[in-house]
Amino acid sequence: MATPTELGIKDNSVPMSWADAKTAISSESTLYFMGREPTALAHYLASMESIKTKYSSVEDFLRITKFDFDSRTDSVTGEATAVRTDSSPTSSPVQIKLELNDYPYHFSPGIVHWVIWKLNGSPLTPADIELETDKLRKDGATETLYWINPPHLKSIKDLDHAHILARHA
Repeated sequence: MATPTELGIKDNSVPMSWADAKTAISSESTLYFMGREPTALAHYLASMESIKTKYSSVEDFLRITKFDFDSRTDSVTGEATAVRTDSSPTSSPVQIKLELNDYPYHFSPGIVHWVIWKLNGSPLTPADIELETDKLRKDGATETLYWINPPHLKSIKDLDHAHILARHA
């Protein structure tokens, strides 16, 4: 497995403050400042490698594990693929899930990194995101920020999602 440095990923040993996160989010050209601390980055890379050996794609992994799709395992490769059935979420209305980021970026204590996943329908809208940030505020977040990575920064390209940071006093 390649090291983060070999992959061109910078070392984020110092956690990003709320003010720095606001600055980074303010412009597409500064979003690349977001990153994981070295141990979390190594865990992320190892997990992605493992997922890619067990599933046809990362998107299939997410559909199966986050949206409860049925799966079919390829008899040759052993990889699981998400399959649509009459009861699977793709035959249902739009689904939006707010979850802690499994592989959060490196932020100062008190900042929690969430992801909103959207299945079916149009891309996430500010109104969709606002509904989810309202839930975080009701649960004690004093401030929230969000961003949607531009296409060239998206690690998961085929499942719509946005990142939310929640700050707790």
